[in-house]
Amino acid sequence: MLARGLQDVLGPAGYDEIVTNTNGERELERLALDKMISRQVDGIAFAVFHTHADDLRPVIDAGIPIVRLGGRQAQPGVDLVHSDDEGSAADAARYLLRGGFRRIAFVCGPAAEGPAAERVAGYRAALAEAGVEVDPRLISHTEFSRAGGAAGVGRLLELPEPPDAVMCANDMMAIGAVDAARERGLRVPEDLAVMGFDDIEAASLVTPQLTTMANPAREIGRACARLLLERISGTVTGPSTEVIIPARLVRRQSA
Repeated sequence: MLARGLQDVLGPAGYDEIVTNTNGERELERLALDKMISRQVDGIAFAVFHTHADDLRPVIDAGIPIVRLGGRQAQPGVDLVHSDDEGSAADAARYLLRGGFRRIAFVCGPAAEGPAAERVAGYRAALAEAGVEVDPRLISHTEFSRAGGAAGVGRLLELPEPPDAVMCANDMMAIGAVDAARERGLRVPEDLAVMGFDDIEAASLVTPQLTTMANPAREIGRACARLLLERISGTVTGPSTEVIIPARLVRRQSA
């Protein structure tokens, strides 16, 4: 969806895209950037995981506009476009709170870092503003997968006071949460409300259909492309720009 968002804006403007997959490996990321410099591209949009600030210096020195999609790596000369992970998680928690749920759990990845940490922070903030004490036992770390979601929620349901609602870091984990509830004879959402994040295609195909926060990936791509074009044309100059795009609540059947 990021690539489609880029195409939505760059194609009509007469620009072609060169797409490189680096598999999250820093050395491949550095080689890809070097290749883009040698090809004298007009601009670079990148969504990478391990690139350090020093790796981007040759791009900046070459005068090539560069925009990072996602992440939180602030750096002079590099614009940033990302989703509002903390605010979106807070909105999800507020939605559940308005529904009367109070034992709200959060199932996140193996380590609460980067966007995952911000989502946990948003969850905590929403509960705190509602006067609901955050029970640390209700934050479950597991793998970003259907099986991981099932395992994480399974542990939560074994607590003396299990949750009445679960927020999951992505939709596949949420589908796993529904699996875990069914295995224990629980109904979703009557006995356990479940919320996902991303709004993947499967979210509307499973039963019950998932209530989720739609990841604005395509909008992030479009915003990135617009910012690149503004940098290329000189319409935007000066310090690095940060654009934050909120996720959207998609209300279905699971919560």
